[in-house]
This record gives sequence, structure tokens and C-alpha cells, in this order.
Amino acid sequence: MISFYELSPIIRGLFGTFASLLSVVSVYILVTVCILRMERRYVLQAILLIGIVIWLLQEIKIVSVQINNGDLSGTFLGIIGSFPWIPVVLILLVQTICAGMFLKLIWHRKRNMLTPGSLKESLDTLPDGVCFFEKDGQPLLVNTQMNRISSELFDAEILNGEQFWTDLRNHFPDIVETKDGKIWDFRRKTLKIRRSVVYELTACDVTEQYSLRRELEKRNKSLGEINERLRLYGQEVDRITREQEILSAKIRLHDDVGRSLLAFRSYLEQPLEKRNRDELLRQWYFHIGVLRKEASPMEKRDQWVLLQKAAKAVNVKILLEGEIPKDEKAESMIIMAIHECLTNTVKHAEGNELYVKIFNSSTEIIAEIRNNGKAPIHTVKESGGLLNLRHVVERAGGRMEIKSTPQFVLRVTLMTRRITNGKDKSDDCR
Repeated sequence: MISFYELSPIIRGLFGTFASLLSVVSVYILVTVCILRMERRYVLQAILLIGIVIWLLQEIKIVSVQINNGDLSGTFLGIIGSFPWIPVVLILLVQTICAGMFLKLIWHRKRNMLTPGSLKESLDTLPDGVCFFEKDGQPLLVNTQMNRISSELFDAEILNGEQFWTDLRNHFPDIVETKDGKIWDFRRKTLKIRRSVVYELTACDVTEQYSLRRELEKRNKSLGEINERLRLYGQEVDRITREQEILSAKIRLHDDVGRSLLAFRSYLEQPLEKRNRDELLRQWYFHIGVLRKEASPMEKRDQWVLLQKAAKAVNVKILLEGEIPKDEKAESMIIMAIHECLTNTVKHAEGNELYVKIFNSSTEIIAEIRNNGKAPIHTVKESGGLLNLRHVVERAGGRMEIKSTPQFVLRVTLMTRRITNGKDKSDDCR
């Protein structure tokens, strides 16, 4: 078999060139393995690989020198010259395979590890702005979104993080709004990394939250105005109630005093033996006591008129179809139902018209109440006023029904006999 000495200079040159390239690759592998801080066994294998390749390259060089000098005696470093050329090829082939395996391992390791480049690329895809800078303002990492915001606000990218933060607080004390209509919330945090201090500045898109807050403030203002009107309405109801009670007391007292005067006149016209002085004195003592205590039974109020005034106070128009029942107890329950629907129309449905339809028959009274406001999103749950209204109606022997879709409807059915017949149910209605 032909030895390595017997190969032509060109073939030996190709072997040397290939070994030189393999040595460069081996050096790259060793350096990369150390930079990536791979396991010790990989470091040792990379050192072995580069050692073998450098030895082989040195052997090929020595063989070429020996051939040029005419000295073909074998030495420790020139021993490869007497080898057949096939083992040399096999050694280079094995080293090449090992180098390829190392390169593949390094490629997988880089692909699965976090590098500064991949970190910067990930931050640039964020919709929010991020900036890290040192205590003196020197930027360490700024993503694309933060630079875009800085360019739009101050016509320059971030060159000094501390200066950028100071300018933000001076020029935008409340909110930061860009030309595209977005609202940004800037926050700064202090991070301690080893012995140094790093500041993290973030810009979060809070456009939706800001819009919802403005809408909530607007609704709260509107509800405040409605509550103020309801408060004034309550004061007006109290004032009218007091005036009506005082007027009722005066009328009742006037009638009682008139009856007492008539009784005294009748007493004077009777013969002495038929006069009942004790009864006359008892009446006068009673009326004098009423005058001193300023007390008298109250007269019935016009609830329908008061309800219309209440609706007018909150800018709601009541459209009535039919007639309010003349029975006191039926009228009281229907007025109570209309009043509850009036409150819900203003508070929840945001309507300005209330439709009341009343059907009167010999056996029952039916009242249907609806409004022109928004339909309920969910099924209406009875609580508070609606629950109390159901108790009152059912104790009177009636029925109450609520429909939530496609429109809110309150239906109250009262049995005429149960309301007007004796005291069976009328006492419970109160």
C-alpha cells in the first residue's frame, strides 16, 4: 500500500489544507463551548479534538519538510510519513464527523437558550414600551415601542433614560396621549442587580381603561343629578304632606267645633230638666285638649297627584290608559307598583316615559306597567321594592308577574271581591 511519503505534493497539499480548515473549526468549537458554559465533558472532548487536529497538521508539515530535505528517517513527529495514506484519510474523516456533531450540538444549544439578541427581539414585539437604564441615565435596553413614543412626544429617541422620565413628569403631569389616540401609563421601578442599581421604565396602553373610567364618571354625575332631584322630590313630598295634614286637622277641628256649638245651642234651647250638662262639658273638654295638643285625625291624600309630581321632578312622563281604581286599597297598591317602576325606570332603564294600562272588571283589576328605556340585560331578580310589592299584593290575594324580555313588564292582578269584601284581606294590605 502506498505510504504518505509516496503521495504527490499536490495531494499532500490538499491534506494539509483540509487539516488547516479543520483546525480552525476545532478552535471555534472550543471557544464556543467555553462561551456557552457547556458541561465539562464537552470541554474536554473539544480540547481532545483540537489537539488531534493540530498534531495531524504538524505531522503533515514535518513530512513535507523531510521530503524537501531528502531525509526520510522516521522521528516521533514525522512518524505519519511511513503510514499508509488510507489511515490518514480515516483520521481526518473521524475528526470531521466529530466536528460536525459538535457544530450540531452547538446549534441546538444556541437555538434553545436565551441570548441578548433573542431578548431584544422579544421585547420589540411587545405592544407596551420598555426601557432599562442606569442611575446616570445611560440606556441599557430600549424596545421599539418606547422609542416610538419618545420620538412622537419629544422628536427624539431615548438617549438618556433619566432625562426622558423627568421630561414626562414635567410636560405630562396627568395623562400621556399620543397622536393615535392611545393613553399611556408610565411607571418606574428600581431594580438592584448585584451591587448596581438599574431602573425599569414601562409604558402600558390603558386607553380602554381610561375610556371606561370617563364613562363611569359621566354616569356617576348623571346619577348624582338624579339623586339630587329625588332628594328635592322627597322634601317636596314631606312639605306637601305636612301641609295637607295641617289642613286636614284644621278642617276636622273646624267641623268638631261647629258641631260643639250646635250642641251648645241645642242645650240652651232644651228645658232645664232635659239638659245633659255632663255630656256637653265632656265634648268641650275634648276639643279644648285637641286645640292644646294640636292633634287631629288626618284626611286621605291624593296619591295619584303626588305620584305625577314625583315623575315630573325626575323628568318622566306617565301615560295612563284606563282609570285609577276608586277603591282606596286597590289604588294604594297600584300607586305603589307605579312608584316602584318609576324608580327603576330612572335608575336602571334610563327612560323618560312610563306606560300604565289598567283594566277594570267586576271580578279583578289588572295593571300593566312598562317603560321606553333599555331592556334588562339579565333576568330581573326581585329584591327591595319589588319584593315588598309582591308581599303586599299576595297578602291581598292578588298576583304579581314580571317579564324581563323582550321588554320589562310588571303585571299586577287584584281580585275585586277580596279587596272590597269586609275586613278579610283589607287589613293585611296595610
